Amino acid sequence: MPKAFPLLACVLLLLAMFGCGAGKAPLAGSAQSQDFPTTLGLPPPAVARLQQQVRTDIERYVAVQQASAIQALSASKAFPAAFKMPLVVQGLSDPWMGMIALEIHGYRIAALAKAGRENLPALIEAMEAGMARTPDAITFLPIPTGE
Repeated sequence: MPKAFPLLACVLLLLAMFGCGAGKAPLAGSAQSQDFPTTLGLPPPAVARLQQQVRTDIERYVAVQQASAIQALSASKAFPAAFKMPLVVQGLSDPWMGMIALEIHGYRIAALAKAGRENLPALIEAMEAGMARTPDAITFLPIPTGE
């Protein structure tokens, strides 16, 4: 469990760096949510293991408070606000799945970054997805010729 804390801290740092949205891809129900990190050669999510360990205690001792808190947090979907990050909205309505999705996204970015320069375009694309942006092709302006 000591290794889980630095990993969780890195994931939270990534979340803060990318505007509190870590992407559309890992949302529940999407095609990529089936890509569990172990199938990608990544470690299993620590958040999922933690959830399994504490689920019975939460249900036993604070089930009513948890349901009330999740209901209150889910109300954020109704607020009219532009640029809601899909992962943030998911994290508010289902905190466990939101943290698992964030962790998986962090693992993917870490694996791409570790692979080296060759994967830089894929890394940038994954980071763009983490900010809920689509990676558009860059169109360069022509160099002025002085004419």
